[in-house]
Amino acid sequence: MHLVGHEERYLCLSKTAPVYLRCCLLVYSSGVYDSDDLREADMTIKLKPKSYGPLKVASLEPAQFSVSNQFGHEYAAGDGDSAEFSAPSDLIMSALASCMAISLEMAARHRKVTLGRVNITVNADRASSLPIRFDSFHLEIALPDYKDREQAEALIKAAKETCTVSNTLNAEIHLKLV
Repeated sequence: MHLVGHEERYLCLSKTAPVYLRCCLLVYSSGVYDSDDLREADMTIKLKPKSYGPLKVASLEPAQFSVSNQFGHEYAAGDGDSAEFSAPSDLIMSALASCMAISLEMAARHRKVTLGRVNITVNADRASSLPIRFDSFHLEIALPDYKDREQAEALIKAAKETCTVSNTLNAEIHLKLV
């Protein structure tokens, strides 16, 4: 059997178990090219579970907290607007944008292309109904060193499919290449 479209294979989440990926590959059934000979083969791959943390949050004073991760990185979080700490809304938007940037670089490496600089601006809209939450995020993705716009759009789509944070959030996420 010979693979067809080996470079075009893709991964999509299985609807039956979120820890699995389904690889949909077009294959020849006989080795002779004929549209009647093509069939879709399903192959399920189990992802290795991974745990994260601990991430610790400790009070410094009212509405201000110290946050530290397992590697010793520390930063300040708090309620309100301040240059001294990040609000939780900043942190969730930062998590989304940085995860998308990392996923975008991973997608580029997978396709053996060099992106250069990745700049992402993120905004969020608060829902107009309860419970209080964000109902959408808007990411503007700039790739100033990368000139192939069509491939950039494909890379962004691939990054969205593998971004842990965007796949975790229960909100619409809008992506726009700028």
